Amino acid sequence: MGKGPKAKAASGELTEEDAPIDSLLDNPRNPNEHPDEQIERLMASLRSRGQYRAILARRENRMLIAGHGLRRAAARLGWTHIKVALWDVDQATADRAMLADNRLADLSTPNSDRVSELPREIPEADWLGVGFSADEAEKMLADLSGSELKVHEIEVSDVNDTFWISVRGPLPRQADVLKELKDLLGRYLDVTVEMGTLLIP
Repeated sequence: MGKGPKAKAASGELTEEDAPIDSLLDNPRNPNEHPDEQIERLMASLRSRGQYRAILARRENRMLIAGHGLRRAAARLGWTHIKVALWDVDQATADRAMLADNRLADLSTPNSDRVSELPREIPEADWLGVGFSADEAEKMLADLSGSELKVHEIEVSDVNDTFWISVRGPLPRQADVLKELKDLLGRYLDVTVEMGTLLIP
């Protein structure tokens, strides 16, 4: 991969290239530790999807700003090169950016409902590649299967006894609930059941 298009960063020029892994240096002031468990999950991600975003380093000394764990994972996989964005800034700016990258990511909060839905759509073999051990993913799926879905009657007509319902809850379970409702109501000879549109809140 050759050099990509240049872009202006907030301070200094930013360019992207494929670089030898051993040409990049860890920042000894990096506040984040990278335990083996994290590195193994990063390795699984790289095996599954490859490197889909560049790590970041200071151009002058090629010291990392962001991506210490990813570089280590790639090296363990035997990669010789890695995609890196080189930023033309002084070391003080690089260190502040490193601290901000770590701290600002820590301030995000996961939406437990959305996190629990996603493993249903992911093959078991790829759970580690998206950051979850088998035990963690199975626990989320067990919690999800026990969650309740609320069915709301939203419109009723006394004229022709037709009614509509919306099913709210994790998307993969909405279709299951609608099918169960159709099977249940279909037992009555004088009731006609039509599958409706899934309404996603």
